[in-house]
Amino acid sequence: MARAPYLDPARFGVRVALSAVTTVLLVLAVRGLPRPAGLEARGGPPWPAPASVPAGVRAAGLTLLASPGDVVRFAVHLDVIVDGRRVTVPAGIGIGVDARGQPLGDGVDAPS
Repeated sequence: MARAPYLDPARFGVRVALSAVTTVLLVLAVRGLPRPAGLEARGGPPWPAPASVPAGVRAAGLTLLASPGDVVRFAVHLDVIVDGRRVTVPAGIGIGVDARGQPLGDGVDAPS
């Protein structure tokens, strides 16, 4: 029974060397690409700063919070119905945990 050409030990070294050379050439090509200018080098945005942030927020139909750092939270309720019957969802579904089993975040806002 003939051995498949890609399993030929004599050609294995050639394939490894070719892969190594290709990888080095790709890395050098990528490193040689021009880097995009950072925001610091270009300065600020091309539009003027707003004269009044609160007026702009109200004009957008939004409301300002009482003070910076205030958080507005909403409680959400969800019923799961399968075949016309209410299904109980086990506790903890959708709550991320770290390696120690501790909940991520505060259980309300998912970490990004």
